[in-house]
Amino acid sequence: MQEYSAVPIYHLSVKPISRSAGRSATAAAAYRAGELGVAITSTPTQASELEPLRLDITASNGGPGASGNATAILELPEGVTIVHTDAAGWDCQPKLQRLTCTLPNFPIGQAPVISVTVTPALGVTTMTFNVSLSAPTTDLDQTNN
Repeated sequence: MQEYSAVPIYHLSVKPISRSAGRSATAAAAYRAGELGVAITSTPTQASELEPLRLDITASNGGPGASGNATAILELPEGVTIVHTDAAGWDCQPKLQRLTCTLPNFPIGQAPVISVTVTPALGVTTMTFNVSLSAPTTDLDQTNN
């Protein structure tokens, strides 16, 4: 007979993010705004409330040119706290349940990964993390979207 502990298990879940024209995308899949894309993954995908989670945010720029002042925003569930952020080239500022990271120069390709270590909320069995990416640059070629 196997014995199971009463420690809750967390699953990374995602929530639809509304976009213009009534379309939506899921945070764990590519969310496209022009030619920008963002994805979020969790390590581990399941954890106890005593284990920290590492969230990796991957941002990409599909062109046709560089972008400036890209902003990635990570929304954290109530009770989740940021332990550490590692984001080379990004300027990240935590405030309550939000982490806002800006990248002044975003060339074509993948930006450095934003790694955020968080402490899960106590007593919660499912947490939803939302991430968005935006930049003021206009997509000049909409035929390749």
